[in-house]
Amino acid sequence: MVSAVLPGQDGRILVRVYETGGEKETVRLAFCAPVEEAKCVNLFGRGQEAEAAVSGNEVTFQVEPYALAEVEVSFV
Repeated sequence: MVSAVLPGQDGRILVRVYETGGEKETVRLAFCAPVEEAKCVNLFGRGQEAEAAVSGNEVTFQVEPYALAEVEVSFV
């Protein structure tokens, strides 16, 4: 479930999601523009060990059960 889309620095956006089903899930976000880079960050904007994969205009990453996750996305 997407809970927020926020403006980030230098034209980036932050997308915050949370998992509600009690299982580890793969999140796939599709955008209207090609994605240059995406990285998982904590709620303070600092990088995390979790990885976000980019393919064209899509970003995928994992969310743990009942957890909150945030990804920072920059566009081409």
